[in-house]
This record gives sequence, C-alpha cells and structure tokens, in this order.
Amino acid sequence: YEARTMTPLGAPGTRITPSQVLVNIHELATGSSLQIDEPTGEIIGVNLPNQSNFSLEPGGQIEFASAPFVALNDVIQNTYEGLKLLEEAVERKVIFLSHGTNPIASAKHPLVVKKRRYVLMTNYFKSAPPEIRGLDMMRHAATVQVNIDIFGKEEWEQSVYLMLCLVPLTRTLFANSSFFKNKKSHFYSERQAIWDHMDPSRSGFPFDISTCENRQKVECAYAKWARSAYVLFIENLPNDEQPKYGELTFENWLNNGFRGTRPVLSQWKTHLSTLFPHLRLRNFLEIRHIDAQSFEHLFAPIAFFSAILKSKKTRNLTID
Repeated sequence: YEARTMTPLGAPGTRITPSQVLVNIHELATGSSLQIDEPTGEIIGVNLPNQSNFSLEPGGQIEFASAPFVALNDVIQNTYEGLKLLEEAVERKVIFLSHGTNPIASAKHPLVVKKRRYVLMTNYFKSAPPEIRGLDMMRHAATVQVNIDIFGKEEWEQSVYLMLCLVPLTRTLFANSSFFKNKKSHFYSERQAIWDHMDPSRSGFPFDISTCENRQKVECAYAKWARSAYVLFIENLPNDEQPKYGELTFENWLNNGFRGTRPVLSQWKTHLSTLFPHLRLRNFLEIRHIDAQSFEHLFAPIAFFSAILKSKKTRNLTID
C-alpha cells in the first residue's frame, strides 16, 4: 500500500505502481533481469541472481519466490534477504501487509497488472455466474505456497494421501483472512471461501486421487480430473474468440477442437497451470490452500509441512 494514503498500489490515485517497485529492485540488484510479458510489454517480474524472484499478481500483489534449498534455514535466509531488498527498493514509500485477503481494497479494485494471461482470465470470470468468485481470487487473495520435493514411489503416494487428509485441518490451522473490502469477514477464512466458490471445475479436491493404490493411478486420476476442467483461455486465439465460463472442457477441446484449434502438449501444460486444487501435483507437491501469513508467522506452514512430509517416520505417525 502507498504509505501516505494506505491505497493499494496501482489503484486510482497512487503514485507508485507494482511494476515500478520491480524496476527499483532491478536497479538495486546487480545481475538481476526483468521479466516482460511479450504480448503486452508489461513488466511482470524480476529474476535475482540467487535464483529467487519477484512477480506480480493481477491485483498488484507482489509475490516473492525463494530459490529451492534442502535446508529450511537456507530458505529462511534467502527469503529474509529478498524481503530486505524489497523494503530497500521502496524507500518507505510503500507499506507491506501479509494477509490472505486484501482487507481494505475497494470492491471495484481494478485489474492492476494487465498481462495478457490476466486479461483473458478476467474476461473468463466476467462471463461466469455472479456466485463465482474468480475475480476476487485474482485481485484480492494471497497465499504462502509450499513446494516440497518428495523422492521415491512409496513416499510420493503416502505424501499425497496424507496431504489430502490434512487439508481440512491445515486450512483452518493457518487461516489468516479475517477482513475483506473494509469489513470483518463472515468466514473463518475469507480466502478459503473465495476458493470454494472460484470455479468448481478447477479448485478443491480431485477426489478420486484418495482412493488410488499407486503413483501411476494417482497421476492418471489427477489427469482425468484436469481434462474435465473448463479451459480458461487459449493463447493463440484472439481475445474475442476465447471460451467463456463453462463452455469448453479440455476433454471436449481435445476430442472435438474449438474454433479451428486443437490442444498440443504445451497447451496441456498451460492448462495444468491454471488449475487451483488444494494440492497441485507437479514434479513436486505444490501446497496451495494456505492463507498468506503475518510476517512473524511466515515460515510456520513451511516448517509444518516440511517436518511432516519429509520424514517417513513422521508421515507414518501422522497417518496412524
């Protein structure tokens, strides 16, 4: 937020934009490089030489991603250095708040970062019924996302099963979104309420996974679920020819085509990146259901999941 007015960066009346913050970071960090959205020319991120990076979310949220490390202490140090750099880059002109939802933004908070992908997502969610909260997800939400490598077939299967069992507990344990649009939320976690009503085809639980007996079946069940999700956008179609909400599943696109197009492997990968389940399966486990935490509690969910998932003994004790 702009310090003198407490207005979200990029909202009408602010004198500094999120992209300007990234430029300032780039100028301070020798060896860094800016990320540019080619279709629009928008500045959308900055890569730091230590493999960490900053990027922008649609509502102007500034996201920090640490470099990957084996030891939690190294993740903490890398994040500390990144956040200190962020603080230095804004020279006290910006105040940062880590909360699962934007507590003081206007209900009409604009699309601040006009990356083409975000424009297409905005159009998709605008075509949805009013109870679908995709725009709130884009413009008002923030998370601590924990990414954990799990090696070994048996360990992977057990970790996926355990994570799905833990979600009802951990989404409550780490709830941190009590305020929304200048009001106290009616929900224990406003961000979780947004996610529950964001797009049923691409969020929540891929339920069939929990009954799978091995890793291959887990991955096949996840892929089957992904194929039934609606297509959010097709990058090589003009904006006015994009599928609307509920119009096209990936399965239908694959079998029948859509406006002269059929998906290729790169579009399947893009589609997978537009899914928002509580646990996203990649080459690692991507834990997505945790609210952004206050800065003093930032590493609590990271330490929690690391301790439970990385040790076979701890996994067994937790499951028992």
